[in-house]
Amino acid sequence: MRHPLMLAKQAASIDVLSGGRLILGVATGDRPEEYPAFDADFEERGRTYRESVARMRAAWVGGSSGGRILPELTHGSVPLVAVGRGQQTTEWAAQNMDGYVTYHRPGPAMAGVVSKWNASTPPGERKPVITTMLVDLEEDPHTPLEPIRFGARSGRHALREYLLELQKAGVAHVALNFRPSRRPVEDVLVEIAESLLPAFDHSAD
Repeated sequence: MRHPLMLAKQAASIDVLSGGRLILGVATGDRPEEYPAFDADFEERGRTYRESVARMRAAWVGGSSGGRILPELTHGSVPLVAVGRGQQTTEWAAQNMDGYVTYHRPGPAMAGVVSKWNASTPPGERKPVITTMLVDLEEDPHTPLEPIRFGARSGRHALREYLLELQKAGVAHVALNFRPSRRPVEDVLVEIAESLLPAFDHSAD
């Protein structure tokens, strides 16, 4: 819905201000009622998505006319991550995007998604599969895991095993969303940082 060159310029500014730390997630949007406000065609969103990705990348390096969006990027490009399918094939996304954010699934179900994505990426390239997960962390660390929509309610021990299953399936990053938390989020963050994150090996990152 947004003009790709304006978005490219905004992304370039954030990239510079953040010291090259920006990772930009892009999607088509899925609410038809919003499109008229942007003078955009909902039925053409898949084609517009592909064209906008190409125009942003060209603007960052300089197109055929030599024009380039300023400021100049820290590392020459901004990583673009597909958020959802965006009406694209897995093959197109794996070839043209730098990563893929998909709906949350348990580890065994996620393994097939990761396998298909990896099979579609260019040889020798590692492009991460990312997911989000709603978490309601119980105070009792031994509480067994109970699935909820797009996530789980559990104690930290069961959550650790669940996340290890996602890691085993090949998921590179999991964004934990504490929207359903019944405990103060500050307390949950401390518990996860002190008792759960040390279980994961970051030496390969």
